[in-house]
Amino acid sequence: MTGFQNRTISLKKSINSFIGSNASVKDLNKTSRIILLARDFDPTIYSMGEWLSNNGVAFRCIQYEPIRIDEKDFISFSIAFDRSKDILNPLA
Repeated sequence: MTGFQNRTISLKKSINSFIGSNASVKDLNKTSRIILLARDFDPTIYSMGEWLSNNGVAFRCIQYEPIRIDEKDFISFSIAFDRSKDILNPLA
């Protein structure tokens, strides 16, 4: 067996261990979604999100803001843009 074949087998084992025994590698990437996380977004990102969502790719931008309350640090999250048809993991 060549080094390439060994790496291919190792890669397949890694993917299978990640997706679990109930899923098939051929079922991967049938649907895609993009989630971006940042402190701020350029408005052109929203245009890209509109285009992607019109082409079947769910697109969400989550904005965060670090805040300090009584000497404790926290992070506040809010949805800045969302074109996801199916809400798999709601944020609110």
